[in-house]
Amino acid sequence: MQIRQWEDESLRSYVARFNKEALLIDEADKMVLVTAFSSGLKEGEFIFSMLKNEPKTMADMLFKATKYMNAEDALIAHKDEKGKRKRESVEDTQPNTREKTYWYEGKRDNRKARPPSEKIINFTLLNTPLDQVLMQINDNPALNWLEKLKGDPNKRSREKYCHFHHDHGHNIFECYELKGQVEAFIRKGKL
Repeated sequence: MQIRQWEDESLRSYVARFNKEALLIDEADKMVLVTAFSSGLKEGEFIFSMLKNEPKTMADMLFKATKYMNAEDALIAHKDEKGKRKRESVEDTQPNTREKTYWYEGKRDNRKARPPSEKIINFTLLNTPLDQVLMQINDNPALNWLEKLKGDPNKRSREKYCHFHHDHGHNIFECYELKGQVEAFIRKGKL
């Protein structure tokens, strides 16, 4: 099994690709999966953490990866909130002589996926992959299925597909809308 994390690939995307490939192997040895997963990781904080205290099972590995991914999401949201406050304070001190334009207008599809700042950012750790959770709750009438993503579809990555949005641009493991709805189910005790 030769799956490697790409240099610009998120851990969430790598986990999704790895799991997809691992499911194709009948009765794969658990230690082989753990070794293949960790050897395919790119250099960084997560691999350093894994090498210090290497998990014995794939479940332990995915649990650590989920904790790390949630921490990454929280940091992104924190940076976004910090940048938003800084931008607002700069705007308050500048006279409003012309219509405000921002550097990111029209470039929404080129940015990394970020959680909306008003929504839940601290997600409960799941012991089941998000795509399997979606399969379990897809018939629930409380699940709010969303329309396709806005923006130019030609500017989005065709390599990633979200089964929740039924559109490409990000994969299901990066879908903040689905994570938010699953978290709402968990907090209401329905999951």
